Amino acid sequence: MTLTAVLILLWSRCVGPVLVVLAALAGANQSAPSLLRGALARHPELRLISPDSDFPGEYTEAQIRDLGCWPPWLQVDLDRDGRMDVAAVVAVASPSGVKFGVVSVFAAREDSIRWIVKPQKHSIFGVATGYARGAVTPLFCLECDANGWMTWSGRSFEPDLYVVGDSVAIAAIDEGARLGLFASPQSGATMTKVVEPCTRGVVVKVAGTPGKRWYFVRLGDGGASGWVPAEFAFEVNCTGE
Repeated sequence: MTLTAVLILLWSRCVGPVLVVLAALAGANQSAPSLLRGALARHPELRLISPDSDFPGEYTEAQIRDLGCWPPWLQVDLDRDGRMDVAAVVAVASPSGVKFGVVSVFAAREDSIRWIVKPQKHSIFGVATGYARGAVTPLFCLECDANGWMTWSGRSFEPDLYVVGDSVAIAAIDEGARLGLFASPQSGATMTKVVEPCTRGVVVKVAGTPGKRWYFVRLGDGGASGWVPAEFAFEVNCTGE
């Protein structure tokens, strides 16, 4: 059997700028990674989503494919140990009807699964990478920019968590906020350096707890470093406007 393919560079809302392989093979379908197949075999209550029947009146599988958001799994190093893990959108039967969630399977712990999004009634159309290293973005909507990403903290998957090595921009939603680096990762800490909006840096350490994270950031303008609260850390596409 032969496969004719053409490589096209395009922008996908699901994975950013990518090379997409358009296969001219009727009925061509990607096989789930063995790590995922093994997990599903051990958990017969779970199955991969089937858009045509799971999401009537929303998106078909063909439409999701056209948007570059199929298949419903993603191979990514979730725990940043150098091995590829898997995240996937699954359906679970329940007394109140089918629910949808996102599971992870770690290469280091392939006998167990962890929930990225626990089963709930809202449709989840796929998964994509997130901004942080190893992050996953559950796709609750397509053709939008409203989906948030989740990162493995070592204990759980946490919304909008940056990890060591990530680039961030120091900014604030409140235009009147005084931005800077702090001496320690706690409320009331002394500000050691004032910075301009959208100053860029690299995360060196992470402290705090979910919802109250602090990042020790080294700036790229000469090596100044200090702590910033999570509400001052943004993706580097910050404009300062």
